[in-house]
Amino acid sequence: MTNIRLGRNYIERARGRLQFLRGMAQVGLHANAVRGSQEVVALALKGIARVAGLDPPREHDVGKFLLANRAALPACLAGRRPEISRMSRRLRREREIAFYGDEDFIPSEEYAAEDSEEAIASAEAVVAWVEDGTRELGVIGAGKR
Repeated sequence: MTNIRLGRNYIERARGRLQFLRGMAQVGLHANAVRGSQEVVALALKGIARVAGLDPPREHDVGKFLLANRAALPACLAGRRPEISRMSRRLRREREIAFYGDEDFIPSEEYAAEDSEEAIASAEAVVAWVEDGTRELGVIGAGKR
């Protein structure tokens, strides 16, 4: 399925979640902000994939998929692909441990402000780059294309 409306919806939902990430970090929920950042990045990347006519994988790290399908992506994302892939991969690795923890890893004790700040900065950057890509493809806002 390469539904453009669905892709735009993913991107809009990713943008909407950014404010919640900052709020979680402000109240000390750094593990939640890290987990939420991964979700934002996955939504945004799957959104641009759909808008570009691709059917994204049903997995959390979309970076490799975008690298493999670079020809279909907007040119403005071309120079960012390695960075986007790195961010997606890093946040994917943090996804489960930030949420569930482990016997020797209590998320609320292990994650700090700098962890959530780095994750949120990645999410904000990816969403901004993806939005640039939608403008390049001429797919902006509701009701278009």
